[in-house]
Amino acid sequence: MAVNASTNLSRSSGPYPDPLVESYNHSVHRSHGFAPANVTEADEPLLYKTLYKIDAPIRFRFAVNDVVRISKAHKMFRKGYLPG
Repeated sequence: MAVNASTNLSRSSGPYPDPLVESYNHSVHRSHGFAPANVTEADEPLLYKTLYKIDAPIRFRFAVNDVVRISKAHKMFRKGYLPG
């Protein structure tokens, strides 16, 4: 049975049932801690920083003046004809 395209466009929620969309929009999402229905324009910068971790501090593996060992066998298996 073919569905008329004009009747499909007149629906406000598309192919999903309204209770499903309603429950999704009012449930708290664990990625950002907000329900989509409760997000305001004032919350948008906070959500962006939370999702994309813009202000996350860079953590370095070593500190200044740490003693480290540089391996003699660094890149031992390189492509090519000549050894080393």
